[in-house]
Amino acid sequence: MDIILPVYGKIGVAVSGGMDSMALLHCLIEKGADIIVINIEHGIRGAQSKKDSDFVASFCLKKNIPFMPFAVNTIEESKKTKESIELCARRLRYEIFDKLLMQKTVDYIALAHHADDNAETILMRILRGTGIRGLKGIRDRQGFIHPLINCSRKQIEEYVKLNNIPYVNDATNFSDEYTRNFLRNKVFAAIKERFDNYAESFSRLSQNAFEADEFISMNVLPVHENQGEYYIELKDLQKAHGIVKKYTYLKVFENMGIYQDIELKHLDYINELITKENNSSINLPFGIMAIKEYDKLVFCRDEGPIEDICLPFDLTKTYVFCDSKYRFVKGDKVLKGISFDAEKIPKDAVLRNKRDGDIFKRYGGGTKKLNDYLTDIKMPYRHRRKLLVLASGDQALMICGVEISDKIKIDEKTKEIYYINKETL
Repeated sequence: MDIILPVYGKIGVAVSGGMDSMALLHCLIEKGADIIVINIEHGIRGAQSKKDSDFVASFCLKKNIPFMPFAVNTIEESKKTKESIELCARRLRYEIFDKLLMQKTVDYIALAHHADDNAETILMRILRGTGIRGLKGIRDRQGFIHPLINCSRKQIEEYVKLNNIPYVNDATNFSDEYTRNFLRNKVFAAIKERFDNYAESFSRLSQNAFEADEFISMNVLPVHENQGEYYIELKDLQKAHGIVKKYTYLKVFENMGIYQDIELKHLDYINELITKENNSSINLPFGIMAIKEYDKLVFCRDEGPIEDICLPFDLTKTYVFCDSKYRFVKGDKVLKGISFDAEKIPKDAVLRNKRDGDIFKRYGGGTKKLNDYLTDIKMPYRHRRKLLVLASGDQALMICGVEISDKIKIDEKTKEIYYINKETL
């Protein structure tokens, strides 16, 4: 079989003992690649699963091939996470692969997926409602290679037979309980009777989708970052084609470390948000929120409820609230928005959360509801939740770190100037 390999680096070969992975291992040995075999016992098939791992270990010992065994308890883990056995096994498997890559134990992970696997993957994604990106099927990505991806199952069977390669049969491959097995054993078995070269056709579709995906990805909208949050300008979204919008959203998720399990429906929800009123929001997978904020569409982590705080004001104390630390410091000059006259602060003043009925007399301006003032300065609702307010009754004397009230401003009678210092923890 003709396969293409990286020109350098150690390759970790994922070997289960089945026909495909043993064929891949044989190919890499023949190519003289620098390899180490990785075997993961998933704990799904009991004694038989361990027997298969022992087979791989024995083969590596005979051939003097470095061998790294791992064991995970997929069944117990899936009960905890409520994932399907398939998804849980995959996640646990890739956690091991990612760790080996991160630790530089290997430079690449070689997986034994072939053209028929690719066809199954594409059809499964189509049935689940994929877009162009899903039609790309199984592709190489950073750290992961698929040397057999252009080889059919028939070619692999012939190669194994020709080279007398030993392997074990996984009994679960014959069970239609799993979605992929159902497609393989029932759907594709029927398709093959009429379309013998179906895997090749799916491979062409995969390549066409890859090229289209690459082109669209080159034309996504600018995504801006601010302290771990990401946003897209609404003016850009309003002019963009629908597919460009969706790819831009996917880029945001990738920037936030999310590469899978974002479905077309989630992208449609985000599109609908653009037409909603200001400060509308939606919850997305992995604890992400999308919020329409004035002229931006913002993506951030859902931080959950905000703690309640109401503490007596003390000029000498340090206050911690919403991952920020507040201190009152004596200064020698007036700093806009944060300098104040401590003698003007009433004795009943407290530091607390913002409240809906709060009144604020703007520095050098009139009196209005605090919420109206925050709307005037276009402060998003989610930021308002995190405001620490110095208040006396319903009078907001200071929006800590943002602005002071005219009632505690510095004037010619001020003896000592203080300012509030805000530090992010």
